[in-house]
Amino acid sequence: MSVHPDILEAQRFFEKAEATSVPSIKVEMLKEAIHLVDLFREEHPDIAEGTNTFIVNLRRSHTRRLIEQLVSLKR
Repeated sequence: MSVHPDILEAQRFFEKAEATSVPSIKVEMLKEAIHLVDLFREEHPDIAEGTNTFIVNLRRSHTRRLIEQLVSLKR
């Protein structure tokens, strides 16, 4: 399966959000990743099932890891 460049870019933003320890950067990277995923799905309503599954799993897995990071933050 070939992955669209926009989705690969979203994946990079998710990875940057996960990697940084700076909250403001983490939030911006996460917002950009989600925006790209949502925009892609709006612009491509007829995407292949495999691509759609990849996108859903990408968003879900990175969101879970970021939530785990959030829970472990010390205030």
